[in-house]
Amino acid sequence: MDIKSFMPEEVECYEALRQIRWPDGVRCVKCGSDRVVKTGKWRNTPNQRYHCKDCDAWFNDKSGTVFESSRTELRYWFFIAFLMQFKVSVLEISRTLNMRYATVFELVKKLRQSVYAKAMVERLKGEVEIDEVYIKAGLKGKKKMKRGGRKRGLKARGRGTYDSDKVPVVAMVERGGKIRIRPHRNIRTKEIIL
Repeated sequence: MDIKSFMPEEVECYEALRQIRWPDGVRCVKCGSDRVVKTGKWRNTPNQRYHCKDCDAWFNDKSGTVFESSRTELRYWFFIAFLMQFKVSVLEISRTLNMRYATVFELVKKLRQSVYAKAMVERLKGEVEIDEVYIKAGLKGKKKMKRGGRKRGLKARGRGTYDSDKVPVVAMVERGGKIRIRPHRNIRTKEIIL
């Protein structure tokens, strides 16, 4: 499969983006109003521009998305996202698209961050199990040196904090579902719940 057989026209990508993003009609990205009018295309591309009558904001199809400031065509973004589902390597994607590895790597990184950020915002539901582990900063030095490793960081005893040399990492598991693993500054109930 190549990009021409996947999505040959950029116009199709923008149509798909509009259908996914605004299934019930275009809404302002700033205030959420539905009093929005079309104002032409963005720089001779299929990217539609809009103007909000309520808050006087100007935006386009890509505003507020991971694609917003990218000059890469939308069909490349979609094709990369499609290949990521099948765990295709960045190197293989760059060869398939005939793009620089560094460019594809940055696009993949942005896609992963946006998906991860969305998943982290969702709250866990039902029965949730939680546990913590403390990761010790360890010793400095190399194994092949004849002297022992130098100790680094503070040597606080007991339950660790981010500022000491024992970083607490909290794992939360939704029974039969999602997992969240995050480092925390300390293990206080109000920080974990938030």
